Amino acid sequence: MLCHLRIVCRLWIFGLALILGLAEGPIGATPGLAQAPNSLAQSAFDEGRWRDAVRLGAMPQDPLGMAIAAQAELMSYAYSDDLAAQSAAVDRAVLLADAAKVLAPHDPFVLLQGAAAYGFRAQLNRSRRDAHMARQLIDAALWQAPDNAYAQAALGFWHGRTVLGAGSFAARMVFDARRSSAIEAFEKALALDPDNLVIRSGYAQLLVRFGKNAHRSAALGHLRWVVAASARTALERHMQENAQLLLAAQDAGADPKALKQLADDLAPFSDSSAKEG
Repeated sequence: MLCHLRIVCRLWIFGLALILGLAEGPIGATPGLAQAPNSLAQSAFDEGRWRDAVRLGAMPQDPLGMAIAAQAELMSYAYSDDLAAQSAAVDRAVLLADAAKVLAPHDPFVLLQGAAAYGFRAQLNRSRRDAHMARQLIDAALWQAPDNAYAQAALGFWHGRTVLGAGSFAARMVFDARRSSAIEAFEKALALDPDNLVIRSGYAQLLVRFGKNAHRSAALGHLRWVVAASARTALERHMQENAQLLLAAQDAGADPKALKQLADDLAPFSDSSAKEG
């Protein structure tokens, strides 16, 4: 049981990445024959070898491995221009996450990876049902671990992405999603884990995507923190590169609309069609 809890705690830090539209975690051990399958998958994921992580993680009766594989499926195609490939990837991620949840229905990491898979499928297909499912899985993760920073950040990203996708009025009326709730959840996440590069970067990019002058100063401050931090994994390096691109655009004189468009383009599974709210 103690070993399982250590694995879960280590893996929790990957939960946002894909809900944030990101993908994530601390440095893993070098793959070796003595490692468990999900440890091998985690190492591959940390190093940015997404397809290896899928192959190594998708093992029967290994819910943590399947959750890693689901996350890696999303990362493999998050920035692809092939919409059919993206759609197939999120479908595979949903299947893997659902299988993991059958075996570990109360594991926060498993629940958050399911939320990521359903959330991105909702984004691609404009599916109300999938959006609601993503929220249910986030709420379940928060019930199990209310003080988990990634679960709080996942809630913030769900609110923010729903507002961006549906517009403020429809998001509020149909999904009870609000920009203010996104900010509140991210602030809670950072209070729980203030040195988390993935959460801070995701929050900053979301604030930029909101396109509101009131959030501009906070967003830029978070971006500067991310650029100055030490990135240890493939995901953290990717998030840091995004922050550098946004700050370079800001320094070059980009107006808020142009900066928002760039942040939209840098988001995973983005079709650059986020609505003004």
